[in-house]
Amino acid sequence: MGSSAVHGAEFAALSANREACEASSQPQALATPNPLLDVTGAHSTITVSFIIGVDGRIQSPLILSSDTPSQDGDILRTVRTW
Repeated sequence: MGSSAVHGAEFAALSANREACEASSQPQALATPNPLLDVTGAHSTITVSFIIGVDGRIQSPLILSSDTPSQDGDILRTVRTW
């Protein structure tokens, strides 16, 4: 009838590299410039949520709370450069 979907295959033995691949560490910031805010926002509290991608870049930044909504755009632009 039809041929079997299972084929003979040989796999190389796993080396110690597997442990190195599974090792992970916390991300470390390379550059975290402060946003340039006007005087009214200089002492504000802003909470930002974001994802650090596998390439180390910031993805999906989102302002969760802000004392100065007028400056949220500047803050998001700066966070994207981290």
